[in-house]
Amino acid sequence: MNRKAKKIIRKSTSLLLSILLVISLLAVGAISASAATIPASTDFYFDASNASSYFGTVYMSVTSSANSSYTANASDTSGANSYSPGGDTWYTMTNLGNNLWKATVTASSTVGKVSFWSVNENNYNQVWQTNCSLGNTYDGTDNLFTVGSAYSTNSGRQSKCFSGTWTQYGTVSTVPVFTNSTTAVSAQVNTTVTLNSAATISGGTTPTYQTTCSNQNVTIGSATTASPTFIATATGTYTVVTTATNPNTNETATKTYTVTVTNTAVIPANTDIYFNASNVSSYFGTVYMSVTSSGNSNYVANAVETSGASSYYPGGDTWYTMTNLGNNLWKATVTTASSVGKVSFWSVNESNYNQVWQANCSLGNSYDGTNNEFTVVSGYLTNSGRQSNCFSGTWSHY
Repeated sequence: MNRKAKKIIRKSTSLLLSILLVISLLAVGAISASAATIPASTDFYFDASNASSYFGTVYMSVTSSANSSYTANASDTSGANSYSPGGDTWYTMTNLGNNLWKATVTASSTVGKVSFWSVNENNYNQVWQTNCSLGNTYDGTDNLFTVGSAYSTNSGRQSKCFSGTWTQYGTVSTVPVFTNSTTAVSAQVNTTVTLNSAATISGGTTPTYQTTCSNQNVTIGSATTASPTFIATATGTYTVVTTATNPNTNETATKTYTVTVTNTAVIPANTDIYFNASNVSSYFGTVYMSVTSSGNSNYVANAVETSGASSYYPGGDTWYTMTNLGNNLWKATVTTASSVGKVSFWSVNESNYNQVWQANCSLGNSYDGTNNEFTVVSGYLTNSGRQSNCFSGTWSHY
């Protein structure tokens, strides 16, 4: 072999060795970079809000290599048949409150999976009578596992298996979120409506509430609850604001209602009705008033015509016991608005009757929205079938 050939061989050999060295160093670097899929000191969180009745205490195990192929959740429980809990590295999670639990890994793992349990099974060689979510893959970033409410049962292992989702702890918002999006509300004058102001906070914290309206025509009831009430004494459009606050962080969310109040009821709530019995006091020693139901709206009975008493169904009306103001004057305040616009007066409370019976009455008197004192006149007509005396009367403004 000549000198030139030997020189070429030496250069080629040197280049080959250099290439092999570079490949070797790259391989070592790659192995070092993937050596700990779950590094020591990694914090894991478990949110049991959706299944708190199943996870009163929570344990976490870092999956061993022997269990690396097994998963068990609400979709597939088969992995629980082969999973050996005793092979994992176990941690008792700390309760942080509001169904949130935490554990810090002390020994690194290259498997990169964790399991959650309601029972400490670190001395078991099989899964047994527990609530669990097995073989959940950690991606190196998302470290908060929120378990779902659904589960599937592995009957052989007598265990319930749950699924869940990963998020990064600290990125979940703790601002209250209102559960109902309705903000446009319709109401009647002097009629109470209930607003749905319920809100939720991630982690299960219960928010505090405050509902306000600056208009003097409006009264807000139960203002510090999730179900405040609204009542207005005049028609118009009103703005109502509910503020929900996270008591732990003081973060707030507001919900603004636009409440449109109209007056389509013929007899609005809080209407005062008076009954003057001066002309027939011997027949009306006690007086009851009923606001006519839609089912009775076509029936009238008085001193001129008693036929309506044959069909009138007293139990369908809204009944009030009138208050004696003295001098044969009686009063009742309507609490429930009516679109029928008629009232009846009675000497007997027949609110539980399905027919008129042995009463002195004046049935189906139309209210005009202004005149609110009904003065019954002497003289009556008897409905013999109902054994009742039917009276007429006149309206005036009290």
